[in-house]
Amino acid sequence: MTLQYHLHTLFPPVRPQGYLEIRYLDAQPGVEWVAPAAVIAALFSAKQIVDRAREIVAPAAELWQDAADYGLNEPVLAATALRLLNLGPGEPGSAGARTTRADAGGRRDARRLHSWKGTDQ
Repeated sequence: MTLQYHLHTLFPPVRPQGYLEIRYLDAQPGVEWVAPAAVIAALFSAKQIVDRAREIVAPAAELWQDAADYGLNEPVLAATALRLLNLGPGEPGSAGARTTRADAGGRRDARRLHSWKGTDQ
């Protein structure tokens, strides 16, 4: 067996395949997969939004081990997730993203994120 074959059998959470395969969305309870899918669609909806999202995630780019160990209990990751979720009309280059998320239940994601951090909104 070749290394290429073994690499093909790896299933990371996000995998580029000529398209973006995001494997964890179907693990959401019930129909709650809709809101994270809408957030991802909104974040990729325009080049300026992608550029702004890349700026937002830059401080967390090397925190893979912390993400695995602590998840959203790691302060930089939590702040980054919240900034991405709130990327909307108030952020440069992101017109329309918040409407798409709100229509699909993005507010539910915000409540989940705040409850994870022990804050209410």
